[in-house]
Amino acid sequence: MSVPEASSAVGKTLSELRIPHETGLIIVAVRKDHERGSPFVFNPSASTVIEADDDLIVLGDEEQIERLRVYLS
Repeated sequence: MSVPEASSAVGKTLSELRIPHETGLIIVAVRKDHERGSPFVFNPSASTVIEADDDLIVLGDEEQIERLRVYLS
């Protein structure tokens, strides 16, 4: 899932966002600068800062993914 430019998550760390607590999802990987073909960072640290257009690779069910979509909007 790509992080929208206008997301309140932009500029926050994974720790600050508390995505597992808020949605039940596990963040498996983050890919930054996906347009440049950069690699995935698997098992990202809690200090990873989320930026607009980052791709979040998550593990969970459809309901949890929808919660993340709303949470990031």
